[in-house]
Amino acid sequence: MTQSDFYKIIVAQLENQTVDNTTDTNAMVQDMMSIANYEAVGGMSSDTTKLTNYSTATSLLGKTVSLTPSSGASAVTGSVSSVTYNSDGTASVTVGGSTYDSSKVTNVSNTTNTTSTTGSSTSSN
Repeated sequence: MTQSDFYKIIVAQLENQTVDNTTDTNAMVQDMMSIANYEAVGGMSSDTTKLTNYSTATSLLGKTVSLTPSSGASAVTGSVSSVTYNSDGTASVTVGGSTYDSSKVTNVSNTTNTTSTTGSSTSSN
């Protein structure tokens, strides 16, 4: 039920009340609060999904990924050099200079770069 549907029901109740059968305003206010709470939870769920998408995409930075850009296209493999967050809640990754939807990633592996500096080595995952 949407907020619009709820308001239609409220209007119908108000239009059809009689002197001896009035609408309970306390129940109406409780129903309105229930709808407001429902919508707030829905918004939080959407925000959580976006945050998860962004977090997952960010974790791909520097990793070697394989992805299939579209159905029937050849797989692309390379290191993720950047992540872009889109206004629709999705994230894109840049691999080999091209940008792809992060949902197209099919495989992830760690890229290990070893650099020797004054006798010590540094590994990054």
